[in-house]
Amino acid sequence: MSLLSGPLDRSLDYYALNLRMNSRPSLKEYYTSDCGFMERIQLETVAESMPKDVARRLGTYFTTAK
Repeated sequence: MSLLSGPLDRSLDYYALNLRMNSRPSLKEYYTSDCGFMERIQLETVAESMPKDVARRLGTYFTTAK
């Protein structure tokens, strides 16, 4: 569940309070989801690794064709 509001120090006529709620399936052994809560509720993607770090690590496995 996520609660989104406007600024707390003033009242805005054009912003409504938003509540977003997402259901989850029953937990099962080896259950995985292809979407996390940040993507579904906050509409934000989350990356745990910097792309340049991933590229550097993968670079050792790939070579440029000559």
